[in-house]
Amino acid sequence: EAAKFSAIAAASRRAAEKAAEAGEVDDAEAASNDAVAAELGVTELVAQVEADGAASEATRAVVFGAAKKVTEDRQLADAAKLAAAATAARREAQDAAKVDDAV
Repeated sequence: EAAKFSAIAAASRRAAEKAAEAGEVDDAEAASNDAVAAELGVTELVAQVEADGAASEATRAVVFGAAKKVTEDRQLADAAKLAAAATAARREAQDAAKVDDAV
């Protein structure tokens, strides 16, 4: 389970970064939302492991390590979402400046 959430978050981060480069705000937002969902899933898994007194140290280490990575990927996806918005705003400003120059 932890690996699944980690893979989803990593893929979401990459998708958000790609969308940010293209200035695709909606795509970056969707990818960021997927990363948030993965973070919620791994947070539930952490809670289960913490509640399970019989969980081995190895299991705890894997789950907590995945949770840390998922959170990092979610944060990077959020940053990419903001970068996409900035790229789109810059592009709109440049387009507006071209229109003003043409008039």
